Amino acid sequence: MIGPLILKSIISFVEERSAARASGGTPPNVGVGIAMALGLWFLTIITSMCTNQVQGLYAPDFVPINDDAV
Repeated sequence: MIGPLILKSIISFVEERSAARASGGTPPNVGVGIAMALGLWFLTIITSMCTNQVQGLYAPDFVPINDDAV
């Protein structure tokens, strides 16, 4: 899964930004953090949709249609 890696990157970004602001340096661009947060959100949504799609295929009440039986 890539989600934990992105979350770790977001935490590192926030720590770098906080340290830069505390020392009076120039902090990293906030757009990078926003992009990572939106990317994590998007990956979470896609992962959830794909997981639920696969579970729906193997549900106990799933009956495949056999066209040859007609």
